[in-house]
Amino acid sequence: MLVVFALVFGTFFFRMRIEDDSRRADEEKLRVLSKQARRVRQFLEHGGIESAGADMIRQFGAMSEDPTLRIALLVSANGNVLAANPPELVALSAAEALRRSGESPALAAEIPDARKPGGTRASIESDRAIVLSPVQIPGRPVILAVRSVAETRAAVRRDVSSQTAALALIFLALIAALWTWLEVALNRRIRRLVDAAARFAVDDLEARARLGGNDELALAGRAFDAMADSVAQTRMRLLESEARVRLLLDSTAEGLCGLDLSGRITFCNPAALRLLHVAHPGQLLGSAFYDLLRLPGSEQTLDKAWVDLALQTRARVEQELSLPCPDGTVLAVHHSGGPVLLQGVLVGRVVTLTDLTGKKRAEEELRKSQAQLRMADRLATVGTLSAGVAHEINNPLAYTLANLGYVAERLRELPGTPDCAEVVTAVEEATEGAERVRRIVKDMKTLSRVDDETIGAVDVERALDASVNMALHELRHKATVMKDYAGVGFARANEGRLVQVFLNLLVNAAQAIATNQPDHNEVRIATCLDAEGRVAVEISDTGAGIPEDVLPRIFDPFFTTKPLGVGTGLGLSICHSLITAVGGHIEVASKVGVGTRFLIILPSVAQEPAGAAVRPAA
Repeated sequence: MLVVFALVFGTFFFRMRIEDDSRRADEEKLRVLSKQARRVRQFLEHGGIESAGADMIRQFGAMSEDPTLRIALLVSANGNVLAANPPELVALSAAEALRRSGESPALAAEIPDARKPGGTRASIESDRAIVLSPVQIPGRPVILAVRSVAETRAAVRRDVSSQTAALALIFLALIAALWTWLEVALNRRIRRLVDAAARFAVDDLEARARLGGNDELALAGRAFDAMADSVAQTRMRLLESEARVRLLLDSTAEGLCGLDLSGRITFCNPAALRLLHVAHPGQLLGSAFYDLLRLPGSEQTLDKAWVDLALQTRARVEQELSLPCPDGTVLAVHHSGGPVLLQGVLVGRVVTLTDLTGKKRAEEELRKSQAQLRMADRLATVGTLSAGVAHEINNPLAYTLANLGYVAERLRELPGTPDCAEVVTAVEEATEGAERVRRIVKDMKTLSRVDDETIGAVDVERALDASVNMALHELRHKATVMKDYAGVGFARANEGRLVQVFLNLLVNAAQAIATNQPDHNEVRIATCLDAEGRVAVEISDTGAGIPEDVLPRIFDPFFTTKPLGVGTGLGLSICHSLITAVGGHIEVASKVGVGTRFLIILPSVAQEPAGAAVRPAA
């Protein structure tokens, strides 16, 4: 628009300037021509017409010197040329002279009018300046001068054109300067502002215009930068808040799922992915959440009425559910679903899934521990009763043994008779039986000492003998007991607990032998020191053996293969705990149809540093 306006204005200015300058140039030519004609007239009025030709050439100039002079005539009253410039037109009629000079003969018709008072005339016609001036002498001749103004007009046009060109150049320079200023001061800055806004719109939070100056555009740029700083700070706070929330959601151990009102999953945290055995959230998003769950003990999907209630209610829904896994297992989970409200309108649900496997396992362990404690309490009660029974037996046993000794001594003083020999034999057998009862009572008292929890030096082979004595009633009818002692000395243990372990293993060995054939079955007890100087005790039998699939579980609490009422499933578990408590370990090897071998490794007293303190058993 600016350029078009400049062109229109330039064209109008150019035309007006040419017209004005041409008009002024024509007027100037006409004035000069009129002045020349007036001077010629003055010379003629004072000097006569004799020197008219010379005066005309002198005033108007020779045509060879001034090509613009077309013709200058002094015309008489009868229309003949009295003097002329050029001189060759003298004596011709005015019309002929004009024709020969290339001028319109019609000018001759205007000469008579010029002789009238006030007939002097000066005008511009086409590209000619024409002056008609009467001479105030007799005959009143008329001076007719015609001069061309075409060259003057051309010069004016050239001058105006050059000026216009200069102005155009100046204008173009101004336009170029204005364009440059607009480009530098406006357009480029606008582009910087637009570019910063576009970058900021695509989350480039560092985008700024940074415009200098004090104009409106600079103020707009600074306002944009301030807005961008505020938005960037807000965005960073939102991102930090979102990151903290996501970190909390990712760190929680419970599975969290967001649901829409149709029950489709819209969000899930890593714990939910692990719980649902899914590797990527995309595998869950958009799927029906409650299609994955079951009621405990059911293989059917949840009832639609239950699902609708869980989705549409604003109350929290707490329920234990089952989650079938791809591997065929079923997880017990606790479902807790709460409403998601937006401005008081229910828009979805947030569900927390908690794996109850650990809780169930802990409850089962607690149940087993409670049963174990009850069994231990009963065993402690039996041990206490055994100690009391042993004490009660010990008193009458003492005077029974004393009386038997007295009877045997008195019989030896009597004279020998066959009947007396039989009585002596009977008394000796009764004494031996009483001694056996005494040893059993002593071993029972050792086993039932519940208040002795210290660990010290224990004669391993003596503890084995005591255990054999107490288990002999189980063993004598089923197997032959073979002892292979290597004199291992003392081990670091608790005597009562060690006797309890050996007795449990010997009773188990007897129960593993099904037939009452002591000549064909064997329970072997052996001791030795291993390569590290520890005491090794081996108790093996030729019983039925333990199946391979059962062997890894024999030390588990309450695990037993014995018939109901025969075993509690705690014996080997307690043996394992007692041996590991003193720093030893117990191993088992078995083969069905061949037998079972238990190997007990105990720390030897010789391995203890001198003066080692005796500590309570764990």
